[in-house]
Amino acid sequence: MNNGSLQNFIAVVKTEGLMRSSRYAVSMRLPKSIPNNPDMRKILLFCSDITIPGVTIATNQLRIHGEVREAPNEKIFDNANMTFYVDNNMEVKDFFDSWVESIQHPVTRNFNYYDQYTTEIMIDVEDLTDRKRYQIIMYEAYPKNVGQIQVGYDQKEVMKLSVSMNYKYWVSRLYAAPEETKESPWNNYTQVNNNVVEMTNIQQSVLVPDSYIDNFNDFQTEFNYEDTLDYNGRV
Repeated sequence: MNNGSLQNFIAVVKTEGLMRSSRYAVSMRLPKSIPNNPDMRKILLFCSDITIPGVTIATNQLRIHGEVREAPNEKIFDNANMTFYVDNNMEVKDFFDSWVESIQHPVTRNFNYYDQYTTEIMIDVEDLTDRKRYQIIMYEAYPKNVGQIQVGYDQKEVMKLSVSMNYKYWVSRLYAAPEETKESPWNNYTQVNNNVVEMTNIQQSVLVPDSYIDNFNDFQTEFNYEDTLDYNGRV
């Protein structure tokens, strides 16, 4: 990179900025097969991280004459990995347990209809002013793997649950204009009874400490310390 290119790079970064990986919101339609009405607002609020899935173009080798040429023949979509903090009532864990059981009945071992347990998951990427700049929607999603949770007497960290979501495909949208802010195709459905949750307003109402974003290790250490004081009754 020559000096001119470096100056141009610095100028673009100063004027347009760079996206932060901590600025996002997750929304999800409640699958039809879930028998109860879980508190989806709280469950999605505890989503500590999620991967924006990628895609791979599968190819076949073709040789008509001369060198081998690879021709695309399929799109392979990566799974979306999600991590959740587990609340004290274990509602996060119970929600995914119920989802898995709705795919295959735990007693009869019969599988449910595909459209009953699949749903859509939407990830919104926001800038530092909470304006939505990028959106990706995964269609026909369901949990392929609900991870194990390690527990032990020497464990002091906050309990977390890892979930790998499978889906059929995803589509993306770019919000280039700043006036296209937080409008969402799901933002008119904020109640769990309508089977849709929009997280943006919740995230605005929650005061997040600076250490949560700047130094999460210190935040977690302080959280564990306060939790220990509460447990021992010394607050």
